[in-house]
Amino acid sequence: MDIDQRRAILQRAVAIEAVNGWTVITQDDTSAELLKPKRFNWPMALIAGVFTLGILFVLYAAEYALAKPQAASLSVDETGKVTRKVHRQRLVA
Repeated sequence: MDIDQRRAILQRAVAIEAVNGWTVITQDDTSAELLKPKRFNWPMALIAGVFTLGILFVLYAAEYALAKPQAASLSVDETGKVTRKVHRQRLVA
């Protein structure tokens, strides 16, 4: 498989990840590094807080504060197979 085909396969894989909230940090012809920022779900936090007198709101806020953004890497091998690895920490600064 030539490099143009591998690049096209990677572009399709990156487009799918972008729809799911991932952002490309770095990319070359056959690999890409992605980042998904953490997001605070206000409606869920407020509803849970109301029904538990604020206890779940505090716990959710603490979990959010301690959470790290997710990072992932995509690569396309010589046969056109896409490999996706998800990491809990940022790969690049």
